[in-house]
Amino acid sequence: MFSRRLSTSLDAVALHGSYASVIGGGAAAAVVFTRLVADRVMADPRVVATRGTLRAAVGEARREAQEQYEAVLADTEAEVQRAVAREFDAIHSVTRALDVGSLNAVLPARELRPALCERLHASVDQYLASLGAPRNQTGMAIRD
Repeated sequence: MFSRRLSTSLDAVALHGSYASVIGGGAAAAVVFTRLVADRVMADPRVVATRGTLRAAVGEARREAQEQYEAVLADTEAEVQRAVAREFDAIHSVTRALDVGSLNAVLPARELRPALCERLHASVDQYLASLGAPRNQTGMAIRD
């Protein structure tokens, strides 16, 4: 998915029912929303409980509590990352991309080829016009 915000000359379209995201939800949860994930993990009742057990443990019980805490922490982090990824993916749709100006249009599949041909033709005409190519009566650049 490309965004018109990155290049004003870009003409971006998407198909109805397609998915739009700058970065996938999983990657966003792991990279972009690390603080959100960490905050949710540390507040999770399972993590809070095992952290309490770890703090109270001594001797051999402490090593076992540490292992339990790390296992619960890893499981909870994976679970929270998946939840944040789902939240992220749920709001990044092609409709939203169109609404915020990242796309020019959202098209049904049957209109994709004609739309691409039209856009390509217009782009070639614009390029030829920038080179000073002569134009016909309809204003389109004349190609050799």
